[in-house]
Amino acid sequence: MTRLAALALLLLAACSSTPQLTTSSGFSFASYDAVVIAKPATATDATLFGLDVDMANALGQYGLKVLGDRELEGLKDDARARTLVVRLALKGSGEVHVVTISFDSAASGRTEATITTEAEGNLFDAESRREAFEELRHAVLSRVARDKGLPYERD
Repeated sequence: MTRLAALALLLLAACSSTPQLTTSSGFSFASYDAVVIAKPATATDATLFGLDVDMANALGQYGLKVLGDRELEGLKDDARARTLVVRLALKGSGEVHVVTISFDSAASGRTEATITTEAEGNLFDAESRREAFEELRHAVLSRVARDKGLPYERD
């Protein structure tokens, strides 16, 4: 019965027009001071069209220091435990594309939060990508602000 209820909730969330941030138990952005925007895992994921830079700038405005890969390598354990690795993925075929943002613990590698949205439009059209990304950006930043006790106003 528990699996059926969980499946129903997942389906409901997938059908929602507003993307929802899914987090691990007890997760809060307030527990983190810094983020590292991960480089794409494969050559086919390399085309993020600047969305990685946009996300880094947005997170920086809400009290999360943006670090580079080399800085992450040199972090002590306590600082690493307060750092998230942010992975962005943009996939598409035809007129549908999917944008996903995942937040992983830099200390354990465990995925702490994730959010995905699907949008119609051409993957190579800047406006189509931007519309999908803005919905995710809003959901993430409103949660970061809430967790850190900061005001948030959608721009």
